[in-house]
Amino acid sequence: MLNLKQNNERLQRLVGGATSVPPDVVNSGTMDPINDLIAIEEPPPEIEPDGKRIVLAVYLGQPHCFEKYYVEHYANDGSGINATGEVAIAHTSVGAGTSWAQLDNAVRRAFKQHVARLDPGGGLGLGGDSIASYKLGESERRFDSTSQPPHLLPFGYVIGCVTCLHIVLQPVAALAFEALIPKGVAQRFVSLLSEHRRLVLCGAPGTGKTHLATRLAEFHAQSLGRDPAEAVATFK
Repeated sequence: MLNLKQNNERLQRLVGGATSVPPDVVNSGTMDPINDLIAIEEPPPEIEPDGKRIVLAVYLGQPHCFEKYYVEHYANDGSGINATGEVAIAHTSVGAGTSWAQLDNAVRRAFKQHVARLDPGGGLGLGGDSIASYKLGESERRFDSTSQPPHLLPFGYVIGCVTCLHIVLQPVAALAFEALIPKGVAQRFVSLLSEHRRLVLCGAPGTGKTHLATRLAEFHAQSLGRDPAEAVATFK
């Protein structure tokens, strides 16, 4: 129960500071730079002359809601200044010779490393296969067997104001990542909620019941194509 409370507090810090990593992770000294991929707090590396440094961020929401989120926050100037529905997890450099396969590996590695820092024991059940797709500028790269790579190399899509690559997770994986609960438990909650239309969460104060209930309600609303801001209500 203590671990659940700590995880919930850690998530609140994550969401509250979209581009920060929890202080307890920073203090642990586990965030060593690895090749072209660096943790958020590390000083920026020397960028190759033909490369561009970009942020890798995980979208906090369901896949079918991402396009609307992206248009609202990045369509005009690409800055995403008021974008709070994401968490930055790493930086990487995209050069003229960077292939889609190389970028795929960098994205998977960044996500797995971030999850490992949050959950060293691997209890969340999240990994590279939790990623549904990622968006870089005008390109979208899907992680499925039938998807073809975009027409240009990645460097062709980081022109102008594009400075962020957005990682979009699978539906249940996105819920598990937001709520910091095991993926199997998240799937069970989703199934029960879909079947019975209601759930009762019991536990000691401060263990994350309200946060989990909110995430489940938002997940259910989004799965029905409704706006969570309008469909979800909280009663005290």
